[in-house]
Amino acid sequence: MRRGFVVVLMMGLLVVVGGCKKEGGEAQAGSGSAPAAATPSFEKLGIAPCDEYLEKYSKCLSTKVPDPARTTFLQGMKQTHESWKQAKASNPGGLEASCKTTLEMVKKTMAQFNCEW
Repeated sequence: MRRGFVVVLMMGLLVVVGGCKKEGGEAQAGSGSAPAAATPSFEKLGIAPCDEYLEKYSKCLSTKVPDPARTTFLQGMKQTHESWKQAKASNPGGLEASCKTTLEMVKKTMAQFNCEW
């Protein structure tokens, strides 16, 4: 089940990243000067890597990612948070490993926006 959960999360991130392409096919690179937006707030899950992801990714989205990419990434983040809340009840150990994997993947994905991790 854990492997399937990780695959679902990775696919979700790929869809979100795919939504940040310019018409010419180039990814929108962040100059670090995106207008600041309100930092989205998510309920902590009580699992350190999950909470770290939620906190740092939220900050990245609100300070580094320009609209409309910010909106697309935020939608993906909300979906991830909801699925993690459900997974916490059934498999907290597997969720911790999935959160670690997702955090490492997002660090690489969001490097284009110069996010701090």
